[in-house]
Amino acid sequence: MVSYCQKSDSPGSRIITLADPTIFYYYKTYYLYGTGSGGASNPGSGFVVYTSPDLITWDGPTGENNGLVLKRGDAFGTKGFWAPQVIRHKNLYYLIYSVNDFRNPDYAVGYATSTSPLGPWIKSADSPFISRGNVGENGTGHGDILTIGNRHLLYVFHTHFSKVAVSPRKTAIAEIRFVKDKHGKTDRLVLDITTFRYINCKIY
Repeated sequence: MVSYCQKSDSPGSRIITLADPTIFYYYKTYYLYGTGSGGASNPGSGFVVYTSPDLITWDGPTGENNGLVLKRGDAFGTKGFWAPQVIRHKNLYYLIYSVNDFRNPDYAVGYATSTSPLGPWIKSADSPFISRGNVGENGTGHGDILTIGNRHLLYVFHTHFSKVAVSPRKTAIAEIRFVKDKHGKTDRLVLDITTFRYINCKIY
């Protein structure tokens, strides 16, 4: 199994080394997700999760695929798996993630579902649900979810600066929401493209 820990100054402990870390809390357990390397020859190939009862002592990684809970081949995309986040909806867990490398015009956001925060995760046929296909901008992804109240969800993310330049990346925000599947299955996660906008600041 690939190690996601490095030596620490504290005796008997190691520092977890994950990029894009995020913590999801549910029923007395904290779940730390992050981008796992998959090994030096296979960077950015999936996500790992550690668990803790107190934010101090962590166990893991728990993934069955070399420490990964979601890996390339079982998920939307082919490379550059980054920025995972987990939310809960109707007793189901949604793992939202960006994929295909941020420098790629087709950098996009997909999701997978599970009945447990530990997986196994099932790739959504709706992925990607945020991409240049519906947003109309290159390099959409690497976002963060803002929950307002119990139901209102916003997703803040970046796009490329232009059709020909990646950086400096522009910051955008839009509403995302759950909608009923017409076949009565798992609720779908969709982007409300009418709410997409770039975040502007005042000029002083």
